[in-house]
Parts: sequence; C-alpha cells; structure tokens
Amino acid sequence: MNKLTLYHGTNSMFLDSIERYGLGGINIVAHTNVLPLVQQLNQLASVELDKEYMDYGWGMLRMTIECICSQSPGSRINWQHGDVYLTPSVNRAMSFAVENKYGSELFTNLKYLIDFIDKHTDKKAQALVAQYPLVQELLAQEGRPIVFEINNLLADDLLDEGGLPAATDYAKAIQYVNTLSDEEIREEDGLFKNIGFRLKHPLAFDRLIVHEVKIKK
Repeated sequence: MNKLTLYHGTNSMFLDSIERYGLGGINIVAHTNVLPLVQQLNQLASVELDKEYMDYGWGMLRMTIECICSQSPGSRINWQHGDVYLTPSVNRAMSFAVENKYGSELFTNLKYLIDFIDKHTDKKAQALVAQYPLVQELLAQEGRPIVFEINNLLADDLLDEGGLPAATDYAKAIQYVNTLSDEEIREEDGLFKNIGFRLKHPLAFDRLIVHEVKIKK
C-alpha cells in the first residue's frame, strides 16, 4: 500500500456547506469571526470569575480555552483552528465527532465556556454572543456525528498538524499500515492516533464518503 485512507470527524450541520463548497471550502472560524469572542469570554471569566474558573471542575476548561486563544501550532499538540484536519485513525475521527457536539473542538469548548459564565453571572456571556450572529446561529443548530472517509490523497496534498510538509509523517503512517491486517487497522490503530494532517486545498464533495457514527447508549 502506498496511499492512506484518511478520515475527518465532524457534524452533519456542516453537510450542506460542504456539499456546496467542498471540505475545507469555508473556514468556519474565520467566517464566523469566533476567536475574538472566545478571547473576550475568557477575559471575562478570568477577571470576574477567577476563583470559580480555577476550581477543579472547570480547570481543564480554562486550560483548553487559553490554549485555543493562543492558536499555537504544534506537530503533537496543535491548537490552531480553521483548517481541515485528517487522521488515518478511523477511531480517532469517530471519537472526535462524538465528543464534539458542534463538529469542532473550538465551538464545543466555547459552548462549555458560555454555559459556565451564564451559570455564575446574569447571562453576561449571552450578551457578548449576541454581538456575533453567525456564532449564535451555529450554536443553535442540532446535528449528528459523521465521519468523512477520503482516499487517494498523497503527501503533497497535505501538511502535518503543525503546518509543515507532511512527507515524513505520511511515509511513517504508510510504513505502519503495511504491517497490519485490515482487522488490525480497524480495531488497533494505536500509532495512527498520534498522526494527523492538515488538508492543503478544499476537496469536492464527490471525493468524500460519508459515514454516520452510531452513539452507544
């Protein structure tokens, strides 16, 4: 095998846009101008709710939000948002789709932050969100987790998670997949979970295979 099957976990609320513009055709972070809102809400929580924001129950949220605000790249832990990220791990893509109700790590944690602030104040978060109608519209939507399967991409179509050329990580993933059976790839894709890519250019919808993700109850 010299090509990888790659996956992207997201939410069905973006299907209409992806059908029209392709996967990666719309940068939802830039389109909604959401980052300034996240930064304003983080500042509000840090100043007015510092003690509560530091409590054990919310500490992980604060750390995540501050990393999102930084938008720092990294090959292993990447906090840049807006590009399309792909993984050779179908399990990682499915987990992402299920764990992120809004099909995005940024928007899902934004909603947690809004709920936290509104729990401890007189709806101050909602007052800020109202200034960002596209964000407000997105958070009002309901969807279901989905995973896109993408075949026939080469290293030249991709960057690594940190935004650098993907050739090394792509070759490493190819080497690993060639040691596994099809069953092992589906059930035990351990190394794959540590490998991710950025899509360089939008992909037309007809190049995507859509899978519904069933949530275990």
